[in-house]
Amino acid sequence: MNQQPNEFLAFSDLDYFHNQLQSLTYPNVYNLVLSLFLIGAFVKSAQFPFQQWLIDAMKAPTPVSALIHSATMVCAGIFLIIRIYPLLSDELLKIILSIGLITAVLCAFIAISQNNIKKMLAYSTSSQLGLMFTAIGLQSIPVAIIYLVIHSFTKALLFLCAGNISQISNSIETKDISGLRKIDFYLAIYWLIGALSLSGLFFGGFTSKEMLLNIAENNKSILFLILLTSFMSTFYIFRTYFNIFEGNKREEYKIINEKSMSFALMTMVIFVIFPGFLFKVSQINMLCLLAFGVGITAIFSAYFS
Repeated sequence: MNQQPNEFLAFSDLDYFHNQLQSLTYPNVYNLVLSLFLIGAFVKSAQFPFQQWLIDAMKAPTPVSALIHSATMVCAGIFLIIRIYPLLSDELLKIILSIGLITAVLCAFIAISQNNIKKMLAYSTSSQLGLMFTAIGLQSIPVAIIYLVIHSFTKALLFLCAGNISQISNSIETKDISGLRKIDFYLAIYWLIGALSLSGLFFGGFTSKEMLLNIAENNKSILFLILLTSFMSTFYIFRTYFNIFEGNKREEYKIINEKSMSFALMTMVIFVIFPGFLFKVSQINMLCLLAFGVGITAIFSAYFS
């Protein structure tokens, strides 16, 4: 039985497609077009030095932030780079890697100084997107996609929690809120689940961070910057938890019981926890233990800060 000719290029033929396209295009025009694609992706995904628009967009209602600014709109830049990945040269991949690492470290550092919960989460989003660009720069598209999906659910959960916090306390500033766990115990649990995933200590976040660390383990400087970003991410997300949910309860809080919001939060929790059992991870090794130790150190630092 004769096989029908394949009308589509196989993945193994992409190098041929790339070379053919280059041969039909002026080199300067070809590089300019790809550079413009990269700039568009960096702007869309709020990468350095274009990250400020995402922070200004946090004025939108929190459910909008949860859907668009954490899971849909900002991820379009990552999707664009993945779509044009076969066309990227080694030099452009190095640019993507550098911008990703700069954004990851810088935005994580800025997030530490934020008292506004939504701004802190916005800087955190830019930082985590930087780690996805880092995965692409390290030529690992599957890790970037897995990290993208898991982070989207994790950040959507944290944004929805921020909306509930705002409704209960009538504030979005950490300095105005304390003892919230005594008002809404389940909300504290939801935030903790999101924080544990974002920090890469448990659940889906552990899977994505462990994959990212494994593809970077041969480059010590990149590995150090990823671990530094992980430390700062764990520090600011748990410091926010300790400031908001622990301490003395305030009298002006109001109890909110909205079934639709509770259902949304529980749904996000399922999608945050489930990926931790879906993807394969390597056996526990020294790198994994080092990352776990960095996370635990960050939690203790946040508690005593």
